[in-house]
Amino acid sequence: MAFVNEWVSQEDIKKYDLPSFWMKFHWWTPVTYTWTVDRQRNVFLLKVGSGREDTSNHIDFVLCWDGEITRIGLIKHEASQSPNEMATRWELIGFDFPNVSAHSRDEIVDMLKDALRAYKRSGIVWPVENHTSIFDF
Repeated sequence: MAFVNEWVSQEDIKKYDLPSFWMKFHWWTPVTYTWTVDRQRNVFLLKVGSGREDTSNHIDFVLCWDGEITRIGLIKHEASQSPNEMATRWELIGFDFPNVSAHSRDEIVDMLKDALRAYKRSGIVWPVENHTSIFDF
């Protein structure tokens, strides 16, 4: 199975205890959750924040793989290639890798790129059919 963008179901919110998970990054919880998930590989990507005004394209993500949390800061640059195609270039701000992990840094980076390819522009919130992801890391 591959990554898919979804509104998180009530069942999955309970299963992953997303309110408690979210509270690690904020003092509030959202009304609804969205994610990019690959259930077969037990991994999900969750957008947990973004900048404002001049830094509105700075996006904070969390990649949770087998319960291990990696925080990631990225800058998102968007471009339309045509009316029906979009591209997003992702620039790395930084990673906060787990101290001890079953996965190497290279594996985590590769999994992040795989998730971002599926996330496309903005996950389930703004679906884009024809999209290209470009990575500066």
